[in-house]
Amino acid sequence: MLMWRQPPRLSGTTHVGTGVFARPAWACPEQAQRAEGAKPGRNAQLQARPRKTPNPQRSTSQILFPSAHFGATLLPQRGLAMFRARYVVALFILFTLAAICSAQQSTATCNLDDGRQVYIRYHPINGKAEKPPFGKPWTPGGAPMTLFTEAPLDFAGSAIPLGAYSVYPIPAKEKWTLVVNKNVTPGAPYDEKQDIARATIETDQISQPADALEVAFAHVGLRCTLRIYYGKTATFADFTAKPQ
Repeated sequence: MLMWRQPPRLSGTTHVGTGVFARPAWACPEQAQRAEGAKPGRNAQLQARPRKTPNPQRSTSQILFPSAHFGATLLPQRGLAMFRARYVVALFILFTLAAICSAQQSTATCNLDDGRQVYIRYHPINGKAEKPPFGKPWTPGGAPMTLFTEAPLDFAGSAIPLGAYSVYPIPAKEKWTLVVNKNVTPGAPYDEKQDIARATIETDQISQPADALEVAFAHVGLRCTLRIYYGKTATFADFTAKPQ
């Protein structure tokens, strides 16, 4: 009668199971794999693979869109600083333009009989806000008046073509002077070389002072008389349109 004998156990090796099902229980899976002649597992391969040292010169902080649709890299750190600077400048320009456009302005218009217009824009400053400088071009509210004409004009013998012009009153104790200048660049200083018309205008004193700067036109035929009231001073300047 044949009898089965259990094979001898290796020293230092523990076994799991009994009888024909007994097998050695190795201390770690790698040891078991080497004992069984198997290839090392995925975890062992990853641990044995040498790690790459990141290059500090190529590593940059990057910004990602939170949305998965825009998951691509947007800007490196250096580009972000430039983007922020341009964004701040753009906002500053936007708010500056909004402040300029929202500044209070008034318009005086002369409507000619043939439909053409002559009008002037100005800042209606308070009568006590500024004191007109005698002998110097006056810019009420920090900006000259702006004349727009759709008809060729004549002012004191000087021809004024169609277009836009800056208008500077020059206050004086007796007679004011009115200057029409070609330079309409905002913020540009007065340049006498760009004058196209200059003349002394009629000046009177009124009993009831104006609370604010008032500019108006009186229209008769082809003539538009510009009237400027400030404080107790009233001035009158005639612009004559040329017929079509």
